[in-house]
Amino acid sequence: MIEFRAAPRWWQWSAVAVFLLTGVLFPCVITFGMGWDEFGRRYQESPRGRGMGFWATGDFVIAALSLAGCHHFSGRTFVGADGIRTRTPLRRRFIPWGDVKYVDMDRGIDEFLGRKTGPMYRIRLDLVNGKSLCLPAPMAQEFDSAMEAAKSAIMRRRKAWADRSESAS
Repeated sequence: MIEFRAAPRWWQWSAVAVFLLTGVLFPCVITFGMGWDEFGRRYQESPRGRGMGFWATGDFVIAALSLAGCHHFSGRTFVGADGIRTRTPLRRRFIPWGDVKYVDMDRGIDEFLGRKTGPMYRIRLDLVNGKSLCLPAPMAQEFDSAMEAAKSAIMRRRKAWADRSESAS
């Protein structure tokens, strides 16, 4: 089985840790520590926006960005003899080789907060039912030899499956 990752594991765990600290721990401190009434009072009374409101807004933004980054960069693709398995934090999917019509490279425009940051290359599967699916990993800013090797490895596995199924029938 071949595995492709979108980002190193340390990055994924760092994003999860930041989300847990800002998105889970902060509301727990408010809920069980000072209470929501006290939090609301301090939020409204903070002078010039540098009190509780400033830190609460900052924690919310950091939590949202770390969760979005974790989802975007923690995708994995497993290529096996029976098909392709993809994993993201919110979804797991299995695509058997019989459902794959064509393997190609997709060049999309990567956007961050509405600004175009440049091209993003991903491997796209055209399925028999007419739909297409971009794999969560690998992805790269440049089409280089590593992306070509990943695409070739997927195509080799698909060809080996097709040859094996033809010889069995």
